[in-house]
Amino acid sequence: MLYDRLRQAIRLGARNNECRAGFFIDLDGFKAINERFSHKTGDRVLIEVGERLSETVRKSDTVARLGGDEFFVLAFGLEGKADACHLAEKLLKALRGPLAGVPSELLLRASVGICLFLFPGVMPANVVHRADMAMYEVKENLKDGYCLAPEG
Repeated sequence: MLYDRLRQAIRLGARNNECRAGFFIDLDGFKAINERFSHKTGDRVLIEVGERLSETVRKSDTVARLGGDEFFVLAFGLEGKADACHLAEKLLKALRGPLAGVPSELLLRASVGICLFLFPGVMPANVVHRADMAMYEVKENLKDGYCLAPEG
């Protein structure tokens, strides 16, 4: 479903000359929660993460779990980089709150990579890949932050 929504977003964005963005979100600290408390607790945390992400974005946006502790948000109606960065900050803030059933010393944070649809000929897999590569920049450098994929 995510790739279908990405195809639609690319077509509509090109037709209407509107900015779209893909956010690749990887949870930092999830492994410790899963190992220390059980996979059942980990599953509840993943459900809560999905709910928090869905509550943070607009109803027209898409939240998808890619697998493991990776999520993807497809956002519409952005004006550009500043809006994308603002949304990334909102997503990070939503994930920083306490989690039900998990002691507060085990913090859940996230690394977010962002790919704006500002270049011609973009394909859905390319959007996900570019956002994923930007997310790895965050993982390697600081975690609990975001990075924009280079344009073009």
